[in-house]
Amino acid sequence: MAFVSSMDSRVAVGLLNATGYARGFSITSTMEALDVTTLADRAQAFIVGLNTSTATLDMLLDTTGTTNAQYQAFNAMKATGPYPITLGVEGFTTGDPVILINGHLTELGQSSTNADVVTATANHQGTGGTDLGVAVEDFTAIVATGNGTARDLTASSARGGVAHLHVTGFATLTSDTITIEHSVDGSTSWATLVTFTAVTALTSQRVEVADGTTVRRYLRVVDTFSGSGSCTRAVFFARR
Repeated sequence: MAFVSSMDSRVAVGLLNATGYARGFSITSTMEALDVTTLADRAQAFIVGLNTSTATLDMLLDTTGTTNAQYQAFNAMKATGPYPITLGVEGFTTGDPVILINGHLTELGQSSTNADVVTATANHQGTGGTDLGVAVEDFTAIVATGNGTARDLTASSARGGVAHLHVTGFATLTSDTITIEHSVDGSTSWATLVTFTAVTALTSQRVEVADGTTVRRYLRVVDTFSGSGSCTRAVFFARR
């Protein structure tokens, strides 16, 4: 048995590393049970239906009006979406388990009471299901073209998957083309599994790998720079 301290938890929403604002989060994933009971049955029978999820962030309010700050980021999310949301109950250290959803911001609230700080809540409705994956790369400032470290995910799979990219820092660079490669042994025969759209500013992306695609045991992140500068990004992947 292994218990986890909540102070290790991390959360990213779109281009926002929300951990520095969040006091906590909750996520609920539900699977519909469809009633297929007939007259011949002596007990109710069900089959699995649609999956959905909701996520709520409990935060302190920051009114700084910069693009990658909380207030401005959530204000922009009201008009567009969905956005990749990555929740790490143990953190974002490589190999840590994470939950990946594609979420619409459905409710944004603020609260102020005497003798306390101003707080905010952000509620999200997931679309497209809930995936359990791992952190491939924590938030890291990359300053040159290069291959990331091979990450051992212990087994291959053949049902595709989904990848999340969160970019929270981008300076002077023309672009960074970020891919995820996979390999059977972690050292040879690397092949591209996921290609994100070339990054030219703060952004987030979600890429789904088609069902039936074999995902090899080892993954690594590759950055290909155009120009010079830095890109701070985190990458996550879930097998299906």
